[in-house]
Amino acid sequence: MVSTHRLATLGMLLLCCPLSRSVAVELRNTVGSREVVRQVSFIDPLQTEAPASLGDDSMIVEPLPYEGDLLVYDDGATPCTACGVQGCSMDCLVPHRKWARFDYLLWWRKGMPLPALAITSSDDTELNNLRLGLDTTTILYGNERVGTEARPGGRVSIGLWLDDCENCGVEGRFFSLGRQTSSFNAASDGNVPLGRPFTNVIPNPNVETSRTLAFPGFNTDGSVNVTSTSDLLGGDVLYRMLGCGYPDSRWYLLAGYQYARLEEDLLISDSTVITAQDVTQAITDRFDTRNEYHAASVGFAYERFHGCWQFDVLAKVGFGNMSQTVNIAGTTTNTDATGNSVMVSPPQGLLALENQGRFSQDKFSVSPEINLNAAYSLNECVQLSLGYSFIYWSSVAQAGAHIPANLEVPSPFAFNDTSYWAHGLNAGLEFQF
Repeated sequence: MVSTHRLATLGMLLLCCPLSRSVAVELRNTVGSREVVRQVSFIDPLQTEAPASLGDDSMIVEPLPYEGDLLVYDDGATPCTACGVQGCSMDCLVPHRKWARFDYLLWWRKGMPLPALAITSSDDTELNNLRLGLDTTTILYGNERVGTEARPGGRVSIGLWLDDCENCGVEGRFFSLGRQTSSFNAASDGNVPLGRPFTNVIPNPNVETSRTLAFPGFNTDGSVNVTSTSDLLGGDVLYRMLGCGYPDSRWYLLAGYQYARLEEDLLISDSTVITAQDVTQAITDRFDTRNEYHAASVGFAYERFHGCWQFDVLAKVGFGNMSQTVNIAGTTTNTDATGNSVMVSPPQGLLALENQGRFSQDKFSVSPEINLNAAYSLNECVQLSLGYSFIYWSSVAQAGAHIPANLEVPSPFAFNDTSYWAHGLNAGLEFQF
C-alpha cells in the first residue's frame, strides 16, 4: 500500500490544522526532477494569511495563496529529497483516498506428505521379495512430499483512507495459488515386479508386504496411478490506525478478520490381471481433506520513504478456528473374462477399509504472516513493487497424512493434523485514485 500522506508544509497546514473557513488543499506534482505545481483548491478570501508561527520557530509560513496560484520558492532553499524542488521541506506525493494493487505471486507450499505407494524389485525369484525393507526393493513413488514446486498465483488488494491525513483506513486482500496437481503412473506386463506396499498386522504385527500388481508367473498387465491436487486461497479485511508518524516514516496498528481455505485430494488406483483366476481386479482409494480458517488478526505495518522509493513491512498474527473435514472412500471391482464386473460389498479399497467415512473437527489454530516490499513510484498514481510473503497455519488436515500406517481390522480413523505454510515472491502494480 502506498502512503500519500507526505505533503509539503503548506498542505499539512491546510489539511490538518483548524483554519477558519478553509477547506482541504489539493497539491499536484510530478516525481523526480520534473516541475512540481501546487494549487490551492479553495481558500476563504477573508483569510489570506496564516499565523506567523505555529509553535515551531524553524517554520516560516508564507501568506496563503488563492486558487490556481503557483507556489514559488527561493533559489537558495534546500532541495526536497523526494521531488528535487528547492524549498519543499517535505515529501510531496499527491494525497489520494483510494488504492488498488495487483500482485503476481510465485509461491512455494509445504506440500503433501505421502508414504511409499509404488515399489519394484530387482529380485523376482520369490513373491515375498516385493516388499519394503529389502535392499533389492526400489520405491517408485512416495516416501516424500509432493506438490512443493513453485506455482504462480495472484493477489488483489483494495483500500480506502477514511480521512485526508491518512490516520485511519480500511483495506481488503485476497490471494489464490490455484490448483496444483501431481501425478504418477507405472505399468508392467508381468516381467518386471510392480506392487503397492503396506504394513500388515495379521497374522503377525508390523509385517511389510505388498499388493502384487505384476510379477513373473503370478500377475500380468499391472498398473498403478496416483493423482494428488492442492488448492490454497485466502484473504483478510483490516482496519489501519496511525500509531506514530514522521515525515519519512509511519507506523500503523492493524486489526481485522482473516480467512483461508486449503483443499487436498489424493486418488490411488490400480489394476492387475490375476493369472490363475483369469480375473482383472481394480482397486481405488480416495482421501480428500478440506480446511477452512476463520480468525481475528492483529498486527502492525511500517512504511519508510526515501525519494521515489518506499519500503513496507506488514506483520500480523491470526487467532481462530480451523474447521477440518476428511473424506475417505475405497472400492474393489472384479471383472471376469466375459466382461462381467462385480463390485465388492461393502465397498473397500486397499488403504480405505473400516476407516472410510466423513469426519470433521474444529481445531484452534494460529496463523502468523509477514510481508516485505520495496516499491518505486513511476508517477503520482502508479507504483511498481517487489517483495516477499510468508504465511503459516499451526493446524491443518492433509490428505496424505491420513493414509493408515498399517492395515488392521478394524482400522479406526484418527485425525492426524499437522502444520502448513506457503511463501514466495510477489511483483505488484499499484494504482492510486
